[in-house]
Amino acid sequence: VEERVKELKRKLDATQSKARELEEQERDTQKKLERAAKLVGGLGSEKTRWEALCLTLDQGQTNLVGNMIVCSGAIAYQGPFTAPYRAKLNAAWVDKVKTLGIASDALPTVGNVLGDPVTIREWGICGLPLDTLSVENAIFVTRSRRWPLMIDPQVYSATKQHTPSCAQLCATAG
Repeated sequence: VEERVKELKRKLDATQSKARELEEQERDTQKKLERAAKLVGGLGSEKTRWEALCLTLDQGQTNLVGNMIVCSGAIAYQGPFTAPYRAKLNAAWVDKVKTLGIASDALPTVGNVLGDPVTIREWGICGLPLDTLSVENAIFVTRSRRWPLMIDPQVYSATKQHTPSCAQLCATAG
């Protein structure tokens, strides 16, 4: 009888151990399911973002030639002019491009078409004012094959010429 009790006790211990393992597995599985549900929910919002990005890229590809014509004209000719006059030139060039039947954005700007938001943010961290004129000037400098002629109403280039932030600005432009 004692041997039978010991055997039943061993079976009870083994069964209880197995039950604890199964309970632990259940908790782990529940946690995994919760994490999976969060991931799937996050991916659902990513789908919306990716669809919007695809539309933007498709539109950008359609307008690429016209945008590049306007921006290359801006790099070549707009340097010495003020921001309002640059905007007028851009609008006139966009009208001309559209009359020639070339697709372009409504008002492509050098910053939107040729600028990299991360690089522009780095320039701001380095001390470049983030107004349109300064950002365009920085893009003109980094995207030109020759030395561009520009106005500098904030005298940024003269005051920052020999500081580390200016060297860092030029280094980040790559």
